[in-house]
Amino acid sequence: MKVAIITDQHFGARNDSVQCLDYYEKFYSTVFFPKLEEAEVKHILILGDTFDRRKFINFNTLARAKKMFFDKAYDAGILITMIAGNHDTYYKNTNEVNSPELTLSSYDNIVVVARPETVNVHGVPVCFLPWICADNYTDSMNEIKNTKAEICMGHLEISGFSMYRGVESHDGLSKESFSKFDMVFSGHYHHKSDDGHVYYLGNPYELTWNDYKNPR
Repeated sequence: MKVAIITDQHFGARNDSVQCLDYYEKFYSTVFFPKLEEAEVKHILILGDTFDRRKFINFNTLARAKKMFFDKAYDAGILITMIAGNHDTYYKNTNEVNSPELTLSSYDNIVVVARPETVNVHGVPVCFLPWICADNYTDSMNEIKNTKAEICMGHLEISGFSMYRGVESHDGLSKESFSKFDMVFSGHYHHKSDDGHVYYLGNPYELTWNDYKNPR
C-alpha cells in the first residue's frame, strides 16, 4: 500500500488571504490529487500545522479547506491519518484543544493522533509524535524509548536543521534522541532538508518571502 505524506499546509495563512487559498486550490486540483490518482494512493499522512491560526479559524478558510482538500479525499475513498502541530493547538503547553479534532470530526475517513502513539499503518508500526510540549514531553520520550517502530513521523523541533534556507535551528531535541529509528520524517520547518536519517519534508507551497525560489 502506497501512502502520501504532506505537512504544514497552513490553511488560513497570511491573515486568511483569499489569494493564498486560490493558490492552494490550484496546487491540490492540478498537482496533488491528480498525482495521488495516478499513483493509486489511498492513504494520506499529515504531519501537522494543517491550519495556520492557533486561536481561531476563519469560516471561509475552513469551508474552502474542506472543499479543496478534505472533501476531495473523502470522495476519493482516501484515508487520512494526521497529527497536531504547534499551529493546530490552542494552548502552548498542551495539545488537548486542537483544531483538527474540533473541526474535522464529521469525516469518518480521518484519524487525528493528538498524543504520542505507535500506529499500525498497513502492517508497518509507525511512531507518531504530535507537537511535543510540557504536557506530553514525558509521554513522548517514553513512546520513543518503548516503541518497536522503526519509522518515526512527527511535528518535531530538532536542533541542527534549517528552519528556513540559511537559518539553522539551535533549539529543540538532539538528533541523537531519534537514533533508534531507521528513518524520521517531520513537519514544522518549512525548508526541505535531511541528513540521510531525519527528513524535514518542507511545506508544499510558498507562504512567505523566506520560501522564494526555494524548491517546494
